[in-house]
Amino acid sequence: MGELKDYSGDYVPNLKLEDLSKDCLVSLFNAAGKLYLGLDRHWNRVSRERFGDKVTWELEREMWSHATPDEIKRTMKAANIRGDDLVALAKVFQVDPAINGVNQIELEFKNNRLILTTKRCVTLEAFEKLGAMDYIKLGCDLDAHMWPLVARTVNPKIKQRMLKTPPRKSKDDIACQMEFWVED
Repeated sequence: MGELKDYSGDYVPNLKLEDLSKDCLVSLFNAAGKLYLGLDRHWNRVSRERFGDKVTWELEREMWSHATPDEIKRTMKAANIRGDDLVALAKVFQVDPAINGVNQIELEFKNNRLILTTKRCVTLEAFEKLGAMDYIKLGCDLDAHMWPLVARTVNPKIKQRMLKTPPRKSKDDIACQMEFWVED
């Protein structure tokens, strides 16, 4: 059997992921990233309804503080990303389903630093669509706390600072931008 461009045809007994085309696998990867963040969105909504905003965002921060290192380690293992430098961190950003699987990012190395620009952020766009400026602040503050944790999982000596955060002036503006470097 050749590669399946999608799974719209007949049922295939004993189907393996290797039987699917690259395009189909990319589509599944992107769907997994959306599912991953979508589950968080649904959990957040249910928690806000039951416990209120303050408790929900405290729980959200605590949960992601535990989940993020696991996510990054799992991503590095799955993609066989080795090393603990900025290149390894950039590779994580490129292949993590919850980062590049749902958002549009751009990476640039400049003066021994890694600049991560999120050109399109699905979470920010959802909050903007709702006009939920408070949630933008809460969500982006949470992300600003988590990005250093992502970096420290690759290497505890990697530091990070936000260069640009929402709110945006227009929908054409970037979502956010941050800088990473290794500190001796």
